[in-house]
Amino acid sequence: MKRFICTLFGLLAGMALLLPSLSWAKYPEKPITFICPYGAGGSTDIQARVLAGSLEKKLNQPIIVKNITGAGGLPGTQAAIDARPDGYTFGYIPLGPLVMQPHLRGLPSQVDQFAYVARIINAPYVLFVAANAPWNSFEAMMKDILANPKKYRYASSGAGTQPHIAMEDLFFQYGASVQHVAFHNDADAMQSMAGGHVQISTAPMSVVRQYGVKPLLVYDLKKISEIPEVPTSAQLGKSIVYTHWHVLTAPKGTPQEYIDAMSRAIAELSSDPDYLARLDKLCMKPAYMGPKDTEKMVREEYDHYGKIIARVIKK
Repeated sequence: MKRFICTLFGLLAGMALLLPSLSWAKYPEKPITFICPYGAGGSTDIQARVLAGSLEKKLNQPIIVKNITGAGGLPGTQAAIDARPDGYTFGYIPLGPLVMQPHLRGLPSQVDQFAYVARIINAPYVLFVAANAPWNSFEAMMKDILANPKKYRYASSGAGTQPHIAMEDLFFQYGASVQHVAFHNDADAMQSMAGGHVQISTAPMSVVRQYGVKPLLVYDLKKISEIPEVPTSAQLGKSIVYTHWHVLTAPKGTPQEYIDAMSRAIAELSSDPDYLARLDKLCMKPAYMGPKDTEKMVREEYDHYGKIIARVIKK
């Protein structure tokens, strides 16, 4: 009898240890929500929906993209922080609200208020001019700009955006004086460039492809395969690197097992032909990082942008 009781207790103890893993193995058991801090139809929203659509097939559950907009992405980012930490709500957060807006607005950092799941994409920005612009190289453009202070204007998709800061940093490092014209989005900036009201702009490669403009510089250490003739900032001896990244976050307190399950699913998409094809249409490639590396990257970027903004925006 004693042997039977000991055996029974051993089986029960083993089952108790197994039950959590069994429940995790079933994850997810209901629809998931991605909070996007920018509006429907914008580049962040589109990329969030590409990820959600591909993950739905892998996880066998619907993924709903919820747009919470305004104030440079800060309300949506806060909503992702405040969400219930049950593994069914995540934040699809771009660089701006995490590492730029707090510095620009004098707000506390939100970097420590998340658990990090993965980095999704990381794509360099490109400086470009109108297709009929007189310059065919970055060097020729900069020579003209330096010879004619305040003659030319550059467009950005908004004051305090990454393209705005990239252009200010670039001209600061060259000692150039160029007027800034802020627009609400890339489409408005492109319309103004077509009309000759602005001459220069910066945006992701997708804008270059869509509008047929002339790229002159890649803000990165590596070239873009689609435009191999265009030099990088590193080739010109300048430490001007600006890339467009998105991360998936979870509220603090989310079970690590759920975070790891979601992170693994995203990692597996890096070799999924359908997902890769959908990203390619946006001129994007997967740039997966796991939870620890993603957190480390975000912290480094927060410090990095704090120094840049203090130098070129709040100078």
